[in-house]
Amino acid sequence: KTMPPKKVKKAAAATKGDEGEDDTTMKFQELYKKKCNQYGVDKSSTLLAKFEQINEDGLSLGEIHLFEPMGWAGMTALCDALKGVGSNGYEHLKSVRLWKC
Repeated sequence: KTMPPKKVKKAAAATKGDEGEDDTTMKFQELYKKKCNQYGVDKSSTLLAKFEQINEDGLSLGEIHLFEPMGWAGMTALCDALKGVGSNGYEHLKSVRLWKC
């Protein structure tokens, strides 16, 4: 007997592009930069470096560990960007650690 095809969750299917690629990391990056500009705050240099590394490797962002002060507006920009990606937010993130926020 053959097994029936696996069911694809609607949220996972909605985040994939036409080629089946997951583009939520790129959307998160774009949205974070947009929100920082909107709130008039500096972008986190650590997070921008992480984005560059991820763009080269083609991976998703699994953790955010920041040691630099962000302030309330920077934190709001980060959270808004995380919530604004897809219908359930940015689902690849497993760990967030903020010091001096």
